[in-house]
Amino acid sequence: MSKPNILLVVMDSVSAGRLSCYGYERQTTPNIDAFAEDSMRYKNVVANSSWTVPSHGSLFTGSLPSEHGANARHKRFSVPAGRTLAGRLSSHGYRTVGFSANPWVATDFGYETGFDEFVDVRIPLPFNSPRPGRLYQRIREGRYEGARKYVEAARWALEGNPVKRTVNLLSDRRQSDAYASGQVLNEHVSKWLAANDDSPFFMFLNYMDAHEPYNPSEEYLSEFRDNDCAVDVSWHLRSLDDEYSKLEIECINDKYDACLRYLDDRIADLLDTFQRYGIKDDTLIIVTADHGKCLGEHDYLGVGTFLYDELIKIPLIISPASGIISESVCDDVSLIDVHDIILRAAGIESTRHRFEAVISETLGPHQDVTVRDYELPKCGLRRLENDGRVLIRDCATGDLIGTYHLSESGITELEEIESDYLHNREKIGNEECEKQMDPNVKNHLEELGYL
Repeated sequence: MSKPNILLVVMDSVSAGRLSCYGYERQTTPNIDAFAEDSMRYKNVVANSSWTVPSHGSLFTGSLPSEHGANARHKRFSVPAGRTLAGRLSSHGYRTVGFSANPWVATDFGYETGFDEFVDVRIPLPFNSPRPGRLYQRIREGRYEGARKYVEAARWALEGNPVKRTVNLLSDRRQSDAYASGQVLNEHVSKWLAANDDSPFFMFLNYMDAHEPYNPSEEYLSEFRDNDCAVDVSWHLRSLDDEYSKLEIECINDKYDACLRYLDDRIADLLDTFQRYGIKDDTLIIVTADHGKCLGEHDYLGVGTFLYDELIKIPLIISPASGIISESVCDDVSLIDVHDIILRAAGIESTRHRFEAVISETLGPHQDVTVRDYELPKCGLRRLENDGRVLIRDCATGDLIGTYHLSESGITELEEIESDYLHNREKIGNEECEKQMDPNVKNHLEELGYL
């Protein structure tokens, strides 16, 4: 076979340290562990940013956030199709398709660029009508209580077609999740494979099952605790010093592990689907994440803003269809290297300038966390890591705010690598102004707590 199929699986918000095959004491990922036994499991993998938008931009371009331009200041993926991973694969004979349950990694923000097909996977509702998620979010937050809940629900229904809105309202009320589950995503994959011809394909998947608000079923939660627990976990945790009790933090972590365990089963189902269609052995399968999650570490709950290990150390497991993987599992690698591995699998040369360190950046205004402003970076951070040595700099002031396992000569060496990067980086993103967000998209992101 001249070209393998390529399957790129991104588990949203999954830290390497929460997978049992990476040393976590709980059995959160038995199926991924089994997959890793016959695959290459990279030991030190770094996301190029600590939240979704810039990390996927790096994965899709092989460049850093300050080069591709997708960050907190400009949330759109504004890169020419010919410079994207999917676009380059498409020009070399691959059918390219993406399925994403993430509302950021979506056509509304340009992430379909370069793909032949891209599907924003959402929870199916009976009618193509506005979703009531924002209404339910406000009810959960206690803004509407007693009879007012029904008044606001009726008011929402009467803002459009009352019949369609009421049916969607009742249907959505039975949903416990805020996003399409891995099962729904897998159904899309199975239908696509059934209609596919024998052409080599590149398939990208983004699973959101390990992302808050953490609503695991009793079946999965019971693997990690004897009883259910109540805690107010809104979408997109944004707290440093919110008053969560120790028991509430334990509850959040137990529910996270249960959600990850559910995702592990859905990835097993995905691999079984590829086996059933007889294409698993002809497919380069890559399982990774876009970033991790802080769940109480550093007194922080959330993603973005910072570059802690918990936020940027991610899993990377690759099952090669042929002997095309050359990196050592002990090498420091990042999502940029995943981009290059995929290109090489397709016989495409990467022309990226390589640096002697893995680099992560978080750029733009910080997320809405409850901490004093003077303790936050004003416009972002840059982190360089090489062989266990770490240097972190405030991008606004230029000050070093953290050096780990570094002698004075080691700091100088990493600063020289940083200077090389700043000198050689190439702006590939479109510097166009941020487009006005579609009102329905804005409403959806507000429902999920992102805005």
